[in-house]
Amino acid sequence: MGVFEVTIISRLNLKRICLGLFVLTLLTGVVSAQDNWNNPTEVFNNALGLNSMSVEAGSVWLIRDVEVEGVGLASLKVGQVEVFAPDATVTVDNGTGTPVPDVIPETRYLRGEIDGKPGSVVALMQSPDGDLSGLMTDGNATWSIGRSSLEAPLQATPIENDAATMEKPFQCGNAEHAGLSLPDKKSILSAVELGAEPLPSGQYYQVTIAIETDYAFYALHGSAAAATSYIGNLFNYVTGIYEVVLQTHLLVGNTFLWSTSSD
Repeated sequence: MGVFEVTIISRLNLKRICLGLFVLTLLTGVVSAQDNWNNPTEVFNNALGLNSMSVEAGSVWLIRDVEVEGVGLASLKVGQVEVFAPDATVTVDNGTGTPVPDVIPETRYLRGEIDGKPGSVVALMQSPDGDLSGLMTDGNATWSIGRSSLEAPLQATPIENDAATMEKPFQCGNAEHAGLSLPDKKSILSAVELGAEPLPSGQYYQVTIAIETDYAFYALHGSAAAATSYIGNLFNYVTGIYEVVLQTHLLVGNTFLWSTSSD
């Protein structure tokens, strides 16, 4: 197992992620899904089936008959995954001068694909009360997945990208901070010699990403728990895409939140 370290100092703004400190580790002998990926527990897209997922011992599910707007019925195959690194911490700076440790919410993360559509990505999070929500893509379109209540089925609604309302390209802006020097792309690539050959099927590079956010991000979500859950849900989805395209698995590492405007 080879280990490579690259340091980048940056920030997470209101809507876009800029990467923080990360460690790149080559994982060997890691399969893309659980051992029982080909033998999932089937549940139907109704209250009984979906609510049973919060108590069933199985870690891979096939959710039948999900209404995907613009497509029709589809089955979602998802397995339980870890999104936060085992040693990840959450810290909140409330302006008192002493950052306060917080806890990572007890959220279950599920990730997989639209059954029968290789290259698609489905990312769900299940809150402690059993609610399910998330995102999915088939490579062409993207849908938001959710339930109107714990008694309702899952539905997938398209996410429209309106070019006329898109923001200008995001720039991290940390290069303007006094005394901060960011490594250039060439130095990063020279430090991470991954080789020209792709990894064997079922093996992934693993990247642990430390995140620091600003106060606007915290205010948008209203609490440390909600902000951390959002980060987890977002990285669950992004990791699914990275696994398909780059054979890379992302984990959320230490997360720093600002609950005061003095960020």
